[in-house]
Amino acid sequence: MTSILTVESSSFKSARSKGRKPHSWIEYWEQESIFSPVNWDKNMGIFLESSKKLLDLHAEDDVLDLGCGPGYLEKRISSQVRSVCGLDTSKRYIRMCQKEQIASKNTEFLQLGSDYMDFSLLGPRRFNKIICLSVVQYYKEPGEIQKLIEAVSAFAKPGARLLIADIPMRRAWHAPYIEAFLSAIRQGYGWEQFKFTLRARLSSYYHLYRKTGLLSLTEHELITLLNELEFSAEIIEDALTLDPSRRHLLVYFP
Repeated sequence: MTSILTVESSSFKSARSKGRKPHSWIEYWEQESIFSPVNWDKNMGIFLESSKKLLDLHAEDDVLDLGCGPGYLEKRISSQVRSVCGLDTSKRYIRMCQKEQIASKNTEFLQLGSDYMDFSLLGPRRFNKIICLSVVQYYKEPGEIQKLIEAVSAFAKPGARLLIADIPMRRAWHAPYIEAFLSAIRQGYGWEQFKFTLRARLSSYYHLYRKTGLLSLTEHELITLLNELEFSAEIIEDALTLDPSRRHLLVYFP
């Protein structure tokens, strides 16, 4: 087991045992995670396999991962691409990733500030594949997704594509949990998903969710967002993650 996985596991236990109460999602990810190493690794494997044709990764690709967490995407794709850069607001996660950076010369990890739309730290670097996985639900309103796309366009190479994956759709609160659990069973992953759901319910994640909520969109809001973009884009309805009800937005830059 790699040191990223070990550190993440012990860090989760430490944050939970200290009983700290985060007041925002940025604070939450700095302190705690409901994901176990198995959750992180399994979920990333499902995503990469399901999105293989959409991402179409090649040896000449320069990849940017927005919201890299503890670096599971980077560990899986670094050998397939020319370079990969992970960004996250969590200093804790960036430190975990940087400890592993020596093992792969073509990876880099940088910490975003509290203004998570400010990507000036990237300098003149440009990317042709940009991934934003399971992140936008922690935004405050749908307009921030449009702002993200506009910000990304500044460092997108000609012909680049951006995949915003795992966008929650507004539904009955219990439906995504049931569908994700059934999907996990089909993947041979049911017991781990059950433990994840229980862990989430007992953690500060659930209490923060009750307090601040998560961003979710209606089909109409997602279509409106698509129509307001100045770039070509399409809504992907295929299941790329454990929750088959979630949608994904693939943006093509000129």
